[in-house]
Amino acid sequence: MVIGAVIPMDWSSRRIINYLAGTVGTYRRADMLKDIREARGIYTFGSKVKGLPINVLPPTDMMVETALKRPRRYRVFGMARHEDRGTGRISYRDISFYDDSLRTKEQWEKEYIQQKEKAEYEVGEIVTGIDIFAIEHQEGWRY
Repeated sequence: MVIGAVIPMDWSSRRIINYLAGTVGTYRRADMLKDIREARGIYTFGSKVKGLPINVLPPTDMMVETALKRPRRYRVFGMARHEDRGTGRISYRDISFYDDSLRTKEQWEKEYIQQKEKAEYEVGEIVTGIDIFAIEHQEGWRY
């Protein structure tokens, strides 16, 4: 994501929009502002979420308040570790999923792995773990 690359530069939203206007082509201003807010939140809270012990509920001040695209309470971002059963090859994939329950990172990891096993996500591959680095909360909803 191009926006994520410019967030650490501490540019204003207007400067980011002007920069991206010549880089990514057409992009609705409202959508761009929303994406900028989300990227800033993930950048700001990401290291705090990563440093949170896996058995502790994430506090509300570590979540990005945003208007989620689905009618769910939380969206969780992470990096999933996949292992090929035949070759033992390890690969990593960015993931995100929605949930209505506030859980510990450990509980979200277990839930994610169970759901992927049921869906047989990739034949011959298993998810052996995820590293959660960001949590979004549906704006205006209870925690």
